[in-house]
Amino acid sequence: MPLPWRRGAKAPNTRIEHASELGMSLKRLREFEAFTRRLCKVGLVKYPPEKQPKNQCEQQPEFRPDGANSALLPAVVGSDPSSNNQCAKLRVKWAHITMHEINSEIIQKVIPVCVLGIEATQKGTKLPVDKSCSWSEFVMNVVEHHICDFFVSHNWKGSFRNFHQSIEQHARAHHSDPTDTYWICLFALNQFLLSRNFWSNQPTSLDGPIRESPFYKAIIDSEMIVLVLDKNEDALKRIWCVFEMHVAMEKGKDLEAWSPLGQVGTGLVASGPLQEYLKFFDVEKAQASNPADQRRIMNHIVGKNETYGVLEDRSDGSKRIDPSTKVEYNKYDLETFNADFQEMISRNIRRPDPKRKKTQRNLTKATSLCTDHCGITLRQLRVLKMRVLAAHPDANWCAALNDFIKPATDEDKCSYAQLGGVGQKAHFYISQAYETRVDDTMRAIEWHAEARKLPDSTTYWLHVTAV
Repeated sequence: MPLPWRRGAKAPNTRIEHASELGMSLKRLREFEAFTRRLCKVGLVKYPPEKQPKNQCEQQPEFRPDGANSALLPAVVGSDPSSNNQCAKLRVKWAHITMHEINSEIIQKVIPVCVLGIEATQKGTKLPVDKSCSWSEFVMNVVEHHICDFFVSHNWKGSFRNFHQSIEQHARAHHSDPTDTYWICLFALNQFLLSRNFWSNQPTSLDGPIRESPFYKAIIDSEMIVLVLDKNEDALKRIWCVFEMHVAMEKGKDLEAWSPLGQVGTGLVASGPLQEYLKFFDVEKAQASNPADQRRIMNHIVGKNETYGVLEDRSDGSKRIDPSTKVEYNKYDLETFNADFQEMISRNIRRPDPKRKKTQRNLTKATSLCTDHCGITLRQLRVLKMRVLAAHPDANWCAALNDFIKPATDEDKCSYAQLGGVGQKAHFYISQAYETRVDDTMRAIEWHAEARKLPDSTTYWLHVTAV
């Protein structure tokens, strides 16, 4: 399998000075997706040492060169075709690879090998700062760079496969050209400088004022904000994503939420689970990999000085929390922001136009329905899970029954699935013990739905909700 990029490639001759021009074209994004998928399929991408389970060994897959540049691949991913019998790192599966593994095991290995060569890389030679670049600069020609069309807000912990499917869904809906660009921080930022804290004098610095950050500049110049969501809406649990939505709200940018199945709020992906999550949204609970970033963004949101409670390292310009400063925020300011944030996200979610009016609650019909018509939709299950886990993260179905399902159905004397008087015939039957954790059951159902590409209107029969 040859590399899609020429051997001996050098760092770009012309640096891209404007952060908003560092988007990846749809064509280049598709090339990268295909390359990453192939690397995973042949077992050449491994988890870094800190993420490997102990006592895990597997046979190294045989490497068979194919193409002029294929000799680069063992050095790129850190595998040795001659060590088939040695204990190998745990391979990363295509369905599980995240942007964290893509950054550490592909981007930060491919670029040094192509710029310095295999021998220098194997000897431990580090890529010089002046030769380092972002992935966007590395694979795209200067003429391909232009002001980004779409800014993508997402979470690095999600599946890259699902992320790319979401982008493809958006591209099809908007008839995007292969040259249209998506600004994605993994590819737009120089990850080598970020990992070594060489950000103090860079045009895409993260340590300067937040309004000078590449995220802020790219959002302002983009035509639309694309919020990529996974099953748990984890993107909105990250402070940088909250900041991006906040800037979009300030600047009046168009916003759309997308998932691997399509746009949130359409027939395939209802907005119910997202709306339910927003009820529990609290900006103070949003996290960042760097605690100093969380502090600075919170200061920015409530109108404080960004550097309040933050110290700067004079040697490299990096930021850290000042342990001697106790930072407290006005409760009214936070509640106002939470309310505005919830309203902004809800307003921008596309909702399907109902073809018929909602039926009023009919208790007589509800109690007379047979259990064959007591299926509950995947959409309703996600909402139920969110409500249960918000109060009891480790709750099993016994706790869910006693604390949530019975109180909700006591007045109507019906099953949880019959609330509203409309019975639904189940497509699938779930067999489980009441002692099973709610989260474990939902993970299994989500995998089933994803594997069969089922819409969230699919119905499941569970004893706890049907009886």
